[in-house]
Amino acid sequence: MYTLLMRMVWFPTIESAFALAVATTLAWSGWLALHHDITIGAATTVTLYVVQINDPIDRIVSWLDELQVGQTSWRASWACRRCATTARPKASSRKTRPSP
Repeated sequence: MYTLLMRMVWFPTIESAFALAVATTLAWSGWLALHHDITIGAATTVTLYVVQINDPIDRIVSWLDELQVGQTSWRASWACRRCATTARPKASSRKTRPSP
């Protein structure tokens, strides 16, 4: 359930934050460029830096997703293995049919 929550809520939030960071940087640097506090080249450079920093952060988020999926798979296989060992009937309790 936690992995599903992470995929449905957290990932879209992170992706929206990436877009919001670029939009905010572009708006702020554009405003500063219009008032001649920075050059258009500096505004473009800062915006491109923000775009480039999104890729490593996105990779880290993807790695965390892979770890969550791996942990869920391991727990499921561990639970199946544990159920299979406890659900086996004992040899002494098996009923045998008489031979004809």
